[in-house]
Amino acid sequence: MKLTGNTILIPDANSPLMVELVKRLYAFGNTLVIGSHSPEDIRKACRPKIAGSKVFKKEFDKYSSRDREKFVQWALKTHPDINGAFLLPWGFKTDAQFHRPVAHWMIGPQLSDTIVQPLHFTGLLAAHLASKKESFIAFFSGKPFSEQPLVDAAHAAIHAFAASARSQLEDTSVRLFEFEYLQNNDGAEAYKGDELKKFCANVLHALQQNSFKNPVHPHNDMQAPNGNDYRFTTLHSVPKAILFGVAIGDALGVPVEFLSREELLKNPITGMCGYGTHSQPPGTWSDDSSLTFCLAESLLKGYDVKSMAGNFLMWLHYASWTAHDEVFDVGITTQGALQNLADGAEPTMSGLADENSNGNGSLMRISPLLLEIHDKPIKERFLKTREVSFITHRHIRSVISCFMYLEFAREILLKKNKFTAFKKVQKSVPEFLKNENIDKREIAIFDRVLKGDISELPESEIKSSGYVVHTLEASIWCFLKTDSYKSAVLKAVNLGDDTDTTGAVTGGLAGLYYGVEEPLDDPEWRIAQHERIEALAEKLQEKYF
Repeated sequence: MKLTGNTILIPDANSPLMVELVKRLYAFGNTLVIGSHSPEDIRKACRPKIAGSKVFKKEFDKYSSRDREKFVQWALKTHPDINGAFLLPWGFKTDAQFHRPVAHWMIGPQLSDTIVQPLHFTGLLAAHLASKKESFIAFFSGKPFSEQPLVDAAHAAIHAFAASARSQLEDTSVRLFEFEYLQNNDGAEAYKGDELKKFCANVLHALQQNSFKNPVHPHNDMQAPNGNDYRFTTLHSVPKAILFGVAIGDALGVPVEFLSREELLKNPITGMCGYGTHSQPPGTWSDDSSLTFCLAESLLKGYDVKSMAGNFLMWLHYASWTAHDEVFDVGITTQGALQNLADGAEPTMSGLADENSNGNGSLMRISPLLLEIHDKPIKERFLKTREVSFITHRHIRSVISCFMYLEFAREILLKKNKFTAFKKVQKSVPEFLKNENIDKREIAIFDRVLKGDISELPESEIKSSGYVVHTLEASIWCFLKTDSYKSAVLKAVNLGDDTDTTGAVTGGLAGLYYGVEEPLDDPEWRIAQHERIEALAEKLQEKYF
């Protein structure tokens, strides 16, 4: 989202937070449409030399639903190019103490003001904003202190509404942001001075990057105003979680690839080990990670399937992005497709397209594409997923597997509970595929994933071969059945057969959900080329977040 040239609606601009944001937005050359309850509030918002042809002001009764509607009607009529809004819940003035009677007249209006008003403005603005090429709504909520029940209730309501609205608007141009804003026990704003300025700078940076990182705040370890320890839970580095998530799961499975489930039941994998099937030292990852890194590195230059294909060939012929300067494992379909590329085939036609070419070779490397497509409409997400899969695997079954996996990962990225995220995928993916006239017989192949609860299936019904549908099912099953990164990838590897790929694909989801601090903090789980992977993750973090 660009930070200049927007027309932004700010219905209530008298708080210190909004005053600071108004000043910064004006400095970036945006047109501001400001409303408030009184002339004094408007003067306060415009005090820092905010004036001129790019600022428009109007008084209205923010406590009246009819006045809110009139204000928005006026704003959209006089400024039809409005493409953004900042909505701050109006705070409580009543310190409700529930150990003694609290009059309803003290609570009802304030609860309504704090919760209803930002929700009402969203309803009034959403359709208009969805008609714009690029637009946003920004909410400000907060974390509960358990000392102000009414404030906490309001913030929880705003948070729930923001998550639901984001889901409904995900296939429109509207980007919905939620920022957690630290408050005192009485609901008043806690940031002042440099902390407030830094918070506002972070808010604008998040808008510019289309980043859904939440919260945005000056310090990860700051204390609440009442002195209680108050640590926000920040979103871990997404690229780092993806890259290490895949590679650690992959390396865990390399020594026991092709071993049966029965053999591993007798001697289960409990940590990183070496040698075995491929005679590689502990921490060695295979083609799963190599092609994942090749794809990720290509994204640094922008989305380009020719660049991706070129990186794949460099890996195969020159051992680039390998653990120890050696290519020791290549899938049959992938090798055939890369030969087609070497012979001059276009990347969108190089992949093998017959039904028997539905190994897991495109699924195993697809996860970095999430960085590029997570904020795109679903149609574009599907088309880019298809293109990237086509480099090696052109059958629609492989494409659907990659698409479903990335849609699940995307829902996780939106900070949803994994079961809630999975249910969303079960609804959205088949609807989209049907609308795209995908062969119903192909969609039906994924019934075990798309219908019911796959996590309830017994292990005996989960297969872990190199067939792409088996890998997709096994990875989702392992992820849903466990509660940490390590337990997820260990369960995946101990299923046997295609252990490295099942571990890698499971690790991509688990890393994104749990983070990868757990294995990275354990020296016995260290993998080859750690520093190089870390450097790639940092570059991707800078580019996308």
